[in-house]
Amino acid sequence: MERFGAFWRSSTAALSERDFRLLWIGQTGSYLGDALVGVALAFAVLELTGSAADLGLVFAAFALPRVLFTLAGGVWSDRLPRQRVMVACDLVRAGAQAVMSTLLITGNAEIWQLMAFAVVMGSAAAFFMPASIGLMPQIVGAKRLQEANALMSISQSATHIFGPLLSGLIVATIGAGWAFAIDGSVSVSARSAIGRTSTPAGIRSRSMLVPTMCQSPTLIASTPPARSASIATSTSSVICRRPRA
Repeated sequence: MERFGAFWRSSTAALSERDFRLLWIGQTGSYLGDALVGVALAFAVLELTGSAADLGLVFAAFALPRVLFTLAGGVWSDRLPRQRVMVACDLVRAGAQAVMSTLLITGNAEIWQLMAFAVVMGSAAAFFMPASIGLMPQIVGAKRLQEANALMSISQSATHIFGPLLSGLIVATIGAGWAFAIDGSVSVSARSAIGRTSTPAGIRSRSMLVPTMCQSPTLIASTPPARSASIATSTSSVICRRPRA
């Protein structure tokens, strides 16, 4: 028991840092919301049209903006305070979820609206994720960075396992629209936690946005580890991921 206690204390030591604790709470809430949306979106499409083709179009509407705008999201997260980028993305997602939940609950939703919702969510995720990855080293000490990343991975894995189960229960009992409403509330709570962190300003690059974006693929292609990671991440995002809030 003493060994377990020592291991537990060392594994969760990063939570003693206030800023990381707030970020972890906010990120865990976002991960949970992501897991809720994937199942709810699928059932919402099937309830509206029952078409597998429509379901594929909606999921593609989420995946394409994520692929197209992630590079721009990474560039902007280096120019602006990453905390503000994340908060802005959470607000955009919360607004989209509020609109979509209202349409579904009132029975006025149409398939094109779900596609527009997926585009907004995918675009917000494309800006949110690079900012969240870059924010971690800014708020966690170098000695605890590995522990912090491990805690984030654990919370992400746990919510990906239990989140869809919870989403299925919500959809089966009160409907897909309420799953979006709950996700919107979670996004607001996550924004509140992330917004309370104290972080330094983002890197103010003097280079222009478009030239920097044009140079990035060349840099990635010329660096074998970066090239391999980029291919693996892109393939996983398109094939394996559900829509993320």
